[in-house]
Amino acid sequence: LPYDDPVGIFGLHPNAKITFEKQETDKILSTVTSIQSRLGGGGGGGSEEETVLALADKLSGDVPSVMKKGEAG
Repeated sequence: LPYDDPVGIFGLHPNAKITFEKQETDKILSTVTSIQSRLGGGGGGGSEEETVLALADKLSGDVPSVMKKGEAG
């Protein structure tokens, strides 16, 4: 099987794949830069570990709770 699906299968223009991949790349780079340590003075920031833990706490609050089969409708 091919590594990725051609966009024509979904009725999309080939440029849609380029746009999608650019958006995914932007998300990854944004995540990486948000968790890396900051350069420069000021001192007020926490350690890298504190930054990652704070981000993990924030993201865990965004995840919906597990749904039971009876609640699914």
